[in-house]
Amino acid sequence: MSLAILRADQWNYMHSSNPPVVETVRFRLKPGISDEAFLIEAEKASDYVSCFAGFMGRRLSKQEDGLWLDHLHWACLEDARAASEGFMSEPGLQAFIAAIDTAMMEFKHAKLMHFAA
Repeated sequence: MSLAILRADQWNYMHSSNPPVVETVRFRLKPGISDEAFLIEAEKASDYVSCFAGFMGRRLSKQEDGLWLDHLHWACLEDARAASEGFMSEPGLQAFIAAIDTAMMEFKHAKLMHFAA
């Protein structure tokens, strides 16, 4: 896809009644959970969400202070909400969920305003 096409798509995002969204989850791992063990479980979570309509991608990063940022890109807010409905109760994701300090977790959706690749 050319940069010119991406720019046209970006313009359309701003004027769409159902724009793409970025789901952002900020969290810390519980004490004693290694990054390596967590990333194995994160891959299972990626497999789960990637099966839903509207899934566009996921990026998982970790700051030096131990704060994790999970960015999920969705075609629209309805797609993001549909995927999250059963996420916490999905049997195959319980180790992923158990590794996260959910008391400190912050979960938000934002309208995608610009994208460059």
